Amino acid sequence: MTTPGMRHLFIYDPPPAARDVEKNPDLLPHVDYVRRAVAHLSAFKTDDPAQAACFVVPVNLIHFQFHKPQIDPWDFLKNLPHLGRGPHVLWATGDYGQRKRGPYESFHEGRAYPHLYEWLDERFRLVLFESTPEVSPADIPVLPYVLNPGRPAWWERLLTPQPPARDLLYSFSGALSYAPLLPEAHIRGGVFTRMAGHGKDYFIGSPATARKRFGRRGSYRALFERSVFTLSPAGFGRWTFRLGEALHYGSIPVVIADDYVLPHADKIPWDHLIIRCPEKDAAALPDRLRSIGKDEIRSRQQKIAEYRPHFTEAGVHAMLAHALVGTPG
Repeated sequence: MTTPGMRHLFIYDPPPAARDVEKNPDLLPHVDYVRRAVAHLSAFKTDDPAQAACFVVPVNLIHFQFHKPQIDPWDFLKNLPHLGRGPHVLWATGDYGQRKRGPYESFHEGRAYPHLYEWLDERFRLVLFESTPEVSPADIPVLPYVLNPGRPAWWERLLTPQPPARDLLYSFSGALSYAPLLPEAHIRGGVFTRMAGHGKDYFIGSPATARKRFGRRGSYRALFERSVFTLSPAGFGRWTFRLGEALHYGSIPVVIADDYVLPHADKIPWDHLIIRCPEKDAAALPDRLRSIGKDEIRSRQQKIAEYRPHFTEAGVHAMLAHALVGTPG
């Protein structure tokens, strides 16, 4: 239900062509990013296109970019009946290659983004995770966030043991390198490989190494819950899922991604929550993190707890609604 001063959205039905390309099991979360956001935005829906400030198209470009053979979504987007009435909102929760080329792209053979979409002009607004200086001012970068589990909350609590004390100062569990697809100076082109290792209060390594060292306490989620700091490096894109995941589990993110622009800066005082580190300085991170005092750590943890509603699925959807229809979210 809308209130005076709020704008309205016209929401299209999902195009059949979009459903046909949403079957890649590795990309199923990207289906939910759109469906759940659209469900939230439905509160501002109008069936009268003349009353709409924006037109929401439940389509995520990532499915077309990874589909083999590639299909151009313009084949059906060009037939949308209200394309000339106002901005049309699409999702693009992939890495890069949306409106212009970025300086960190990898152009390896078989990449998922071989061409820019020539039709992607001012008629379209993108909801995206890749937040960089190359993003159009009309686009809406959002925080990568943890999707709510499909199981009831009581079932999640039953299956998930109580998190242990934060006995690790810092950790990273994931792909250390994408070499040779990324240059050696890139944080995931060789820098992280040279930083890999583990000790009494730190871990940098692969998920397999984490399980071997810690057992159940080395699961992906457990390491977030055990770590004071979570290293959050760029990958093929500038954004990193670990930023949202660390915040969700109360760990202080250490963002190692040059030129990543933190979203929602008008609502979240990022400098008081996270640590930023230039990629060229990553090797010195262990000493830097050990030099941070307990009072600063406690202050950042308290700020993360204070702003946690913004990092949830509902919180991100509320900020998206604010950008589109002017809600107080």
